[in-house]
Amino acid sequence: MVDINRRRRIAPFNGASFCFFLTLMTLVLLIVGRPINSGSLIPFLSFLPICFLSVGYTMKDLQDRILVLEAEKAERLVETKQGQ
Repeated sequence: MVDINRRRRIAPFNGASFCFFLTLMTLVLLIVGRPINSGSLIPFLSFLPICFLSVGYTMKDLQDRILVLEAEKAERLVETKQGQ
């Protein structure tokens, strides 16, 4: 079974990996298969996973910041209760 921390680290990149495999499959079919007048489709599909990857990194950074803020909030709450 997958550890919950590992799942949280991998989850933002699910979209990028799915997009990568779809793009790879489409590009292989375009290159190996019948020639199609695909003009700008190949460059578009080649850079599409990069968009999802950058969004994944952004989501991961935001999740890390949220975890840090929640930990700080919990510390302050404990300090406040101990001070009373």
